[in-house]
Amino acid sequence: MLMQNIEPAEARDPTGEPVIRIAVCGEVSSGKSTVLNAMMRDRILPDNIGRTNRPIVVLGHRAEAGGQFHYSDGSSTEFSGRADSAQFDETTQLHLWSDHKHLSGFEFVEIPMTKAEELTSEQIALVASCDLLVWVTIASQAWRLTEKTILEHLQEVRPQNAILAVTRADKLRNKSDQTRLRERLFHETSHLF
Repeated sequence: MLMQNIEPAEARDPTGEPVIRIAVCGEVSSGKSTVLNAMMRDRILPDNIGRTNRPIVVLGHRAEAGGQFHYSDGSSTEFSGRADSAQFDETTQLHLWSDHKHLSGFEFVEIPMTKAEELTSEQIALVASCDLLVWVTIASQAWRLTEKTILEHLQEVRPQNAILAVTRADKLRNKSDQTRLRERLFHETSHLF
C-alpha cells in the first residue's frame, strides 16, 4: 500500500496551520464512513458494503471542496466538488477537503482494519501520527475479541486520548438491550476510552 502525502509529523491544513489529527478506526463495515459523513454533515463517502478493500481516506478543511485520488503507481488526480465513488476501488488513498468551517483545525484519517496480524506498518504509523483515536464498533456486535486484539496490538502507538463510537444502536431491540450493552462496554473498555 502506497502511503504518499500523509505526513507522520505534525499535520497541517492547506494554509500551513497545524491541525488536530484524528484516527477513525474500526473493522470493515463498522460505520467509519457513516461517522465521517456525520462529521462532514453530508453523505460524501459511500458505504463499504460488499467491498473487501478500501483506500485510506483523509478528510480536512479548505475554502473549496474537492479532493485528490492517489493510485498505487504513484500518480494522482485532483477533483473539485464531489468525488466519484466508482473511483474509490482504484485508489490506495483519497484526500477529501470540505468547505464546512466546523472542520477547520481538524484532519480525520479513516483507517480500515481487519485483524491484528494483518496490520501494516503504514496503518500503525498512521495511528501513531494522530492526536486522538475514534474506534467505531457496531452495537449488535460491539467489542468483539478481534477489536480488542487490534487495540492491544496498537497499544504502544495509539494516542492517549480515545473515544468509542457505537453505531447502529437503533437496531437494538429495546432499552434493556441498550442498557446491557452500555454496562458491558463500560466494564470492558473504560480503561481504553
